[in-house]
Amino acid sequence: MQSVVGYIISLIILGHHATNNLLNATLTYLKHALVSVLRNVHNHAGAWTQMPLLGNQKLDEYMVVLEDGQEVWTEFVMAPDSEHAAWAGYELSTNRNAYLKDVIRTDEW
Repeated sequence: MQSVVGYIISLIILGHHATNNLLNATLTYLKHALVSVLRNVHNHAGAWTQMPLLGNQKLDEYMVVLEDGQEVWTEFVMAPDSEHAAWAGYELSTNRNAYLKDVIRTDEW
């Protein structure tokens, strides 16, 4: 906000030529700041670009059967193997306050 007020005051007092110089200096500063931020993001990007589930893993669909004492329902999860699917089903059961009844791979023959 102060820079906007300073820009308006300099426009009134100093005239158009001086405010153009101030505006150019401000834009140059912002450009250098943005380049610096982008360099930092680029330097650290290698640590963040490899997401665990987006690698070369093949994910299969699993059906998770849950029961809360009155009704039974199914939810679907994607997991690389049955162990990960079972843990995902367990997490769903605790989040839904239900019992985990079964975990079944849907495309299994």
